This record gives sequence, structure tokens and C-alpha cells, in this order.
Amino acid sequence: MVHIAPHVIELGISVATAATILSMIGATSVLGRITMGSVSDRMGYKSVFIMALSLLIASLAWVQYAQEAWMFYPLAVLYGIAHGAIYTLSSPILAELFGLKSLGAIIGTVVFIGTIGGSIGPFLSGNIFDITGSYRLSFLICLALSIVALILMLFLRPTRE
Repeated sequence: MVHIAPHVIELGISVATAATILSMIGATSVLGRITMGSVSDRMGYKSVFIMALSLLIASLAWVQYAQEAWMFYPLAVLYGIAHGAIYTLSSPILAELFGLKSLGAIIGTVVFIGTIGGSIGPFLSGNIFDITGSYRLSFLICLALSIVALILMLFLRPTRE
């Protein structure tokens, strides 16, 4: 998300439009947190998490082809909802999969690893841009990792207490 605005600007789209797209991601992330959290209460955490990962994959695939400003608006909505849902559903899906006994330690580990990724990812993406002159490879790596996450999620089963 850190590099979406520079990517949009790199394509020749205005700074104001890039800022609007970034703002839309933030707004729809809030929407995703609220709506997908509510939907998961009825459909189950794993099902909705899989839907969120699918939206994330769709948005990361879409960014490969988006070249005009209008193309980034649906991307922002898809990515924002997916981001919000994944953020919201992480704790309950961990509780559902691993139980409550060590939930604090498990969440702490997941958040720690996510924080490391969240700090290294933008740095690496910036370096990839500096070397290649494009964010395409960075977005492809994110797409590949999201596909791996979806595959792993499909095979996860709750542990027995």
C-alpha cells in the first residue's frame, strides 16, 4: 500500500488522483473491517478469510494491468476491503484454528512476523523499483505470496485441544 501512490504517479496520473486512490483504500479498509467481520459471524471466519484473500489476489492481479486512473478505483475498493477483512479476521481465525489456550502467544508471534514483513516489504519494494524502474516485480511478489497464503488457508484445519 505504501507504494501504490508512487506507482500511480509513475504512470502519469496526477498526485491528487493518487492521493484519492490511497484514501479510498483506507476508507474501504474500514468498510471491510466492519462488514466482513459481521459477515464472518454468519458464514464462518475461515470462509470469509478465504474470500478476503481472493479479493486481495484479484486486486494484485488487477494492478498488473491498471494503466489509467479509472482502473485504480475498483482496485482500491477490492484491496481496501480485503485488507480490512484480513486485519479484522486474523485474531478470530487464529482462535478458531488453534484454540484459546495459547492464543496470546500465537497472536503475538503472528503480529511480530507481520510487523517484520510490514517493515521489510516497503524497503524491498523501493529497492526493486530503484533497480528495475518499476513496481511490477514487487506487485508480482505480493501476488505470489497471496496465492500461497490462499492455498495454505484452504488446507488449514483446527487443532484438537
